[in-house]
Order: sequence, then C-alpha cells, then structure tokens
Amino acid sequence: MGALTQRWERRNEPWNRRQRWRRERQIAGALVRHGLGLTLVQAKLGWLLPFQKGLLSHPRRDEPYSGPEHIRMAFEDLGPTFIKLAQILSTRADLIGPDYASELVRLQSAVPPIAFPDMAGVLDAELSGPRSEVFATFDTEPIGSASIGQVYRATLHSGDAVVVKIQKPNVQATVDLDLAILRRWIRRRVSHDPT
Repeated sequence: MGALTQRWERRNEPWNRRQRWRRERQIAGALVRHGLGLTLVQAKLGWLLPFQKGLLSHPRRDEPYSGPEHIRMAFEDLGPTFIKLAQILSTRADLIGPDYASELVRLQSAVPPIAFPDMAGVLDAELSGPRSEVFATFDTEPIGSASIGQVYRATLHSGDAVVVKIQKPNVQATVDLDLAILRRWIRRRVSHDPT
C-alpha cells in the first residue's frame, strides 16, 4: 500500500490523531501492567512506552499470576476487539499452546459485565423513549455478558417474558479504532522486519 493511499485512509478515519494516540497508550498500558512491555519493544512498538504510569487493576493475591492469566487479563482490560481476538485464539492451541488456549477459553463465557447505568443510555437511545413505555419490568442484572453486548430479562406490558440484548456503549467506534491501530502496528512491524 502506497504512502498516498495510507494518507487518504487516515484522512477519512472517523477519529483524530489524539484519540488514536490515547487508545494506543491504553493498549500499551494494559500490556505493560501485565508484564508484556518487552513484547512491545520486540515488536518495534517501544515508542509507546515512555512515561508509562498506572496501577494494576486486578486483585492482588499471594500466588503470582501466570503468563496465560496475564494475557487473558490484558485482553479483558482492552475491551471488545481484544476479547473477540482472545476468543478466536482460544480455539487455536496449535498456535498459542494449550496453557494459553485453556486460559483464553474463559473469555468464551466469562466476560465481565459492565454496570447497567453505562448500558442504560444505549437502551434508551434505541427505544427512543423511556423503558417503562415498552417494558412492564426490566431486570438490570445481566443474565449474560459477551464481548460486544449484554443480555437482560424483561417483561412486556402484554405479560410476555423477553430477553433483551444491548450492545455495549461505543462498541463500533472502539472496534474500528482498535482495528486501525492493529493494522498500523502490523504495517510498522512489517516495514521494520529484516527478513
């Protein structure tokens, strides 16, 4: 892909450089928190590391986390794009090894939910009005959480029990930005690859 094409693609991206840079730093921060800073350097992405700050966001325990656990937690921290990537990788023990695959498979069914107040805005925007006009009851405790959405129980005014799936806030924008960043990193890595 030529430089002109890359510049044109960047011009048409729905995010600006500051948003991309902030997200790149978040990704690098999560990797550093989980002991993967050296991986960034080896991938020629060390330029993301200066002045890295942050506290571990996972509970401390007497026994240290294993490498596979750190990878899973980093993917969890990074949100929908990386959770989906981890779910795909979990099916490929031949590529990542059985220890990593068995740890990442936990993200197939155990994605941590986000709080309902964060989800309520998405639901209300989709309904174009208050929930009470559509649902007689709405249980704000999710019965399931996935990489891009959560599932809730509700009852319609007719008495019918329904299940409502709500897409997590800003999923499309986050996925688009993450994929653009990953493409950029891969191009950068390939352009620095001596082989």
